[in-house]
Amino acid sequence: MTIDWAKHFEYDENSLTCLVWKDKYRLGRGGKPVRRINDGHAGNLSPSGYPVVTLDKRPYSAQKVVWELFNGPVPEGRDILPKDGNALNCKIENLELNFEIPKDVYKYGSYLAEFFEYDPESPSGLRWKRIYKKGSTSKPGDVVGSNDNGYWRVHALGSHYKAHKIVWALHNNFERQEGLHIDHIDGNPSNNRIENLRLVSEHLNARNKPMMKNNKSGIHGVCFQTVKTKAGNYIERYVAGWRGLDGKPKTKCFSVGKYGAELAEFFAQEYRLHQIDLLNLMGAGYTDRHGT
Repeated sequence: MTIDWAKHFEYDENSLTCLVWKDKYRLGRGGKPVRRINDGHAGNLSPSGYPVVTLDKRPYSAQKVVWELFNGPVPEGRDILPKDGNALNCKIENLELNFEIPKDVYKYGSYLAEFFEYDPESPSGLRWKRIYKKGSTSKPGDVVGSNDNGYWRVHALGSHYKAHKIVWALHNNFERQEGLHIDHIDGNPSNNRIENLRLVSEHLNARNKPMMKNNKSGIHGVCFQTVKTKAGNYIERYVAGWRGLDGKPKTKCFSVGKYGAELAEFFAQEYRLHQIDLLNLMGAGYTDRHGT
């Protein structure tokens, strides 16, 4: 049901709700007119802290009433949001319709720029530009996202995003390139500064993974193994591992029994570094942090 708010209210920024009653009197007991309190200022705060006005014993959002006084009925399925994130600010210049999300929107569409802005000083690399839904606790200028095992993640617009992908999209015309990944150059997944991000192939992304937690040698790409032979004996060895240009894993083993533990480890490390140098000459793209 559409209500003609102009029959009941006038806009007044001196009121808490920015609304005052047109009729400064109401019907009291016995049908006698009674002057309204607060000089006719309409409404108050609801138990949840939002400005509301009551008409015919029913509460209405003051922000919605103000909006409709100036713009007509709110379109179906949309809400009115305060631009500054302050639920108490009912001034008309502070009100806007919430963003309408296209049904076929793809993850990294340009609509992200409506809500997020890049800030290298933000822990996630992003700050809220505007809020996207009623009741949001975030305000424009707040840090976007939460840190989950090193990666900053964002829940917004009905989807989950990794913050570094939004940072990349904001700087690269929101284009997605199939088969490519966004890599943190320094290996720190929390560092979402744009200069620390690059677009790489799946193979290159796999090459630049951080050291495995179960690595016992303390050297990237070199592991210690105890292996049972077909004869039932056990041998110890250090294994150098890397990925070729085709992305397939490659290994080279150095026996502790043949070289001794210290030399076997050293040979494995040096062999891997040599292979990485050769691969980088062919454009493999291993970063400086590998092999250290």
